[in-house]
Amino acid sequence: MSKSDIVIEQQPGKPAPSLMRSCFALRTSKNNEHQAIAARDVTRERLLHSEYWATVAETLLPFDIIYVISESRAFFSSYLVIECGRSYATVVELTWTPLPVLLVAQDSLPSNHRIEWAGPDLQYAVIRNSDGIQLGSGFANRDEAVQFLVTHATMR
Repeated sequence: MSKSDIVIEQQPGKPAPSLMRSCFALRTSKNNEHQAIAARDVTRERLLHSEYWATVAETLLPFDIIYVISESRAFFSSYLVIECGRSYATVVELTWTPLPVLLVAQDSLPSNHRIEWAGPDLQYAVIRNSDGIQLGSGFANRDEAVQFLVTHATMR
């Protein structure tokens, strides 16, 4: 069957009405986009439970979009809010993207120290292995953390 063989029957009567001006608006004035940082142990399935969103549900509106970033940078996902109320929000998953693992070579570091990703707020952190003390954090990339470590007072 080719495209020319398909016949679309016209319904007798009036055509469907055109879009009304009141039904057309800038999306930014109608809906919101939110970002959530999911804890390391939050699973894909948990994000679909309406109770997970209970503490922020009052700030949501139907058809808002929520972008979720895993604290461990394991995934990025987005959700469409379908329904929400005082202590629940029903969401539908739009995207789920596993992210590549961040490999940090420990070979170039001074012994007894490590650099870890500590989440989007603390970013990269320098930690002393012997006692677990965090020497510094808030470094945008690993190179900045290494530079801090080699110039830190404990390394002199």
